[in-house]
Amino acid sequence: MDGWAVYLGDVWQQMNRKQRRTEKKLGRPVMQGASPGVQKVFADALRHHQAGRLNEAERLYRQILAVNPRHDDSLHLLGVVAYQMGRHDLAVDMISKAIAINAKSAEYHSSLSLALTAQGKLDDAVACYRQALVLEPDFAEAHNNLGNALKDQGKLGEAVACYRRAVDLKPDYAEARNNFGNALKDQGKLDEAVAQYQRALALKPDFAEAHNNLGNALKDQGKLDEAVAQYQRALALKPDYAKAHNNLGNALKDQGKLDEAVAQYQRALALKPDYAEAHNNLGNALKDQDKLDEAVAQYQRALALKPDYAEAHYNLGNALKDQGKLDEAVAQHQRALAFKPDFAEAHYNLGIVFNDQGKPDEAVACYRRALDLKPDYAEAHNNFGIVLNNQGKLDDAVAQYQRALAFKPDFAEAHYNLGIVFNGQGKPDKAVTCYRRALDLKPDFAEAHNSLGIALNDQGKLDEAVAQYRRALALKPDFAEAYLNMGTTLKELGQLADVEASYRRALEIDPEDTLGARLLLASLGLERMPMRASASHLNRLYVKRSHDWDSGKTYYFGHQLVAGALKKLPRKSKKLDILDAGCGTGLVGVLVRDLANRLDGIDMSAAMLEKAREKAVYDHAHLGDLLSFMADSANSYDVITCAATLIHFGDLTPVFHAAASSLRDDGLFVFTLFLNDSGHNNHEVVVHQNSSLAKGGCYAHSPGYVSRLAEAAGFFVDILEHRIHEYDKKITPIMGLVVALRRRSRLTP
Repeated sequence: MDGWAVYLGDVWQQMNRKQRRTEKKLGRPVMQGASPGVQKVFADALRHHQAGRLNEAERLYRQILAVNPRHDDSLHLLGVVAYQMGRHDLAVDMISKAIAINAKSAEYHSSLSLALTAQGKLDDAVACYRQALVLEPDFAEAHNNLGNALKDQGKLGEAVACYRRAVDLKPDYAEARNNFGNALKDQGKLDEAVAQYQRALALKPDFAEAHNNLGNALKDQGKLDEAVAQYQRALALKPDYAKAHNNLGNALKDQGKLDEAVAQYQRALALKPDYAEAHNNLGNALKDQDKLDEAVAQYQRALALKPDYAEAHYNLGNALKDQGKLDEAVAQHQRALAFKPDFAEAHYNLGIVFNDQGKPDEAVACYRRALDLKPDYAEAHNNFGIVLNNQGKLDDAVAQYQRALAFKPDFAEAHYNLGIVFNGQGKPDKAVTCYRRALDLKPDFAEAHNSLGIALNDQGKLDEAVAQYRRALALKPDFAEAYLNMGTTLKELGQLADVEASYRRALEIDPEDTLGARLLLASLGLERMPMRASASHLNRLYVKRSHDWDSGKTYYFGHQLVAGALKKLPRKSKKLDILDAGCGTGLVGVLVRDLANRLDGIDMSAAMLEKAREKAVYDHAHLGDLLSFMADSANSYDVITCAATLIHFGDLTPVFHAAASSLRDDGLFVFTLFLNDSGHNNHEVVVHQNSSLAKGGCYAHSPGYVSRLAEAAGFFVDILEHRIHEYDKKITPIMGLVVALRRRSRLTP
């Protein structure tokens, strides 16, 4: 109300000046409103108005108009009362009538602009302000208010010019300096904004709004303690200032004082229950406290109040993602973007959700759009790099991480991710440098300690590797992967008792055995060897591998070995019914499609199977267990192919019998295995001695074992060859067996 009291005082002075000019011109006293009685009533009305007694002022203005309907000052100020009461249509009507009587009053045009602004008619409001300034070019208040309207239109440069003119005309105009500061802040000129707020407060020390706005600028400068002090000063002056409570909550949240922040947001909402921004910010604080259900409820409340609130849709999407509700998270981010298409952060976070859904192409499109809007968005460059790395596009991933670091050199996660790529490229020296830089920046980064241990292990620095795993575990005691990696390194050091302890601790933390610890214990003779790698272990592996299994596979030959063996064998017909068992992403399917009358695929990994379906080479692609599928498909196929799948089976007996059941007579079973050439019958099947393959759930089988089981299951051996199956990241060849078995006739004794 203080601002309106000042405004109305200016109006009174202006009317007095107008009256004196008229009296001077006529050479005699005059009374506005046609009678001394009207003049007295008007003066009383104006005093009530200035004191904030709006209902009494309205009653007296209407009393005057009942006597003199053309009393333009009463029409004008009745419109101002209506504006203050939120009755904007009535305000426009009354002030327009005043202008129809006296079109040369700059104050009337300025007041009409305020009402039009409240109606959202910014273009009309700007036109009225400009007319006011034609009539009275030195009207500082009109320059200030025109600046407000232009700022609301997003025309910050023009708004700044208006505020500058207002304070040039009226240097002690605290309100204009406050508004000037707001526009400068929106331009990112924080130092200049702070200077304007400070000048406003020097003129008007009890200006709560200026203290609040100064707090906002200081917060954006990272001066959180100073910002908090300003918000507290604003609230000392104006305890029921909901916006200052909300902003104080934001600063406290940035200081990590979440409980205090929550209290401030709740205070803001007690004062203003329909304050959508405070509901949204309270949601953010609750999310940081891991109170996801409560956070979601606050975001939903914000959106009930303000359905087009893009930031609340975005924040709700982030909370839903953290709850694992990925489809709902996608929907919220898309709604945010429908309301705010240039919302770079929403594009970025939508990309994260798509990546979590196993949709890397959609994720890439989102990251690209985020970077189009915000080229220096280091986090988007970093996550773009993660997707490219998962797709096997390692050089492109490196480029994205380096861009992230060019914009944000202290970005520990980007240094770490760059190290991951270098290690995957067989460059452990570069990887070590990146991991160490990440840890310089973020010493409590457990994942970086673990990965540094892996790289040091690859360099042969085994003791240093163990030290890094121990640091990771000190920071993150339930880090199963670090226990597993430490066990593998301790094995190389010959510390077998500690190896067992590490593997068993990993299994305690990860009872579903997604890391394959049980198989590693079996390799030491400490557990009975499982018949096959655990389903949870393989699912985890192949979700990761699905992203890049088709990319740059110059080091893997399993699919080529299987297809090549099939094509050189005699077949009973030109077009065959083929089952690709463990079809993965369809690499074999592509190579044998030309031989097939019907080509079916079966795989246990939904992520891999989705990639296979994209190739459109299979007539049917089934999700499930290959043993069950073959057992349920008796006498159905002429050929079963199986590349790099039986490497995850220890005991092949069930597989051979299921394949024999599923094949027609004279049918072919063509597959690859890893070679176990130990030559000892009691070690016909072993966990692979290569540590990476062992951690990948792989076994090795002897040729003699394969021949013996084949005969028992009703097969002839057509091919049993030693071939290079693939190369590891050190370009060391990994030997395999290429096997082709032919189904004996069921009538053969």
